[in-house]
Amino acid sequence: MATKLKQFRNKIQREQGALDTYLTSIKDNKRDVKRKKLETIRLDKAAEIIKQVGLKTQQEFEVHISDLVSSAIASVFPDDPYQFKVIFVERRGRTECDLMLERDGELIDPLTGAGGGVIDIAVLALRLASINMQRGKLRPLLLLDEPFKMLSVDLQNRAGRMIKELSDKMGVQIIMVSHAHEAVEFADKVFQVSIKDGESQVKEI
Repeated sequence: MATKLKQFRNKIQREQGALDTYLTSIKDNKRDVKRKKLETIRLDKAAEIIKQVGLKTQQEFEVHISDLVSSAIASVFPDDPYQFKVIFVERRGRTECDLMLERDGELIDPLTGAGGGVIDIAVLALRLASINMQRGKLRPLLLLDEPFKMLSVDLQNRAGRMIKELSDKMGVQIIMVSHAHEAVEFADKVFQVSIKDGESQVKEI
């Protein structure tokens, strides 16, 4: 009888030990669930903050680029009121950027709905804006080779003035190669390159 009682007590102790282990495991699991919920809440808050910062950055980028390119176009084409638009859209789960022109409230694809001269000016202004946003320790420098080849002769002078104004405003040094005398009228320095006896001759004019 005493042996059976002892065996019964041992069994109860083992089951009590197993129950204690099970209860401890439940408590640990509850703590893990609570901790993960708190982590999820923190991550959700962090994601929302990042999203808001991203949206604000996009908006500032959009305004900065749109204003700069629109001003450049307007300075060369004052009678052709294009507005440059930077539009962020979600496609296939990714944020993409569409570059458009707007005139009379209608969006226009620059590659199909605008002349080559407008595209020349827009591309140049975009390059300057890109340099301006990526300033490093070195002085910003932009090399241009016939940047206004699609622009009519009567607008070359305006384009040259626009380059000079943007260069001064942004602190970007611009070296430009051009056959259009009108485009270089506002340059700080002009060098003429000619070929004589198979050699390049350079002189400041």
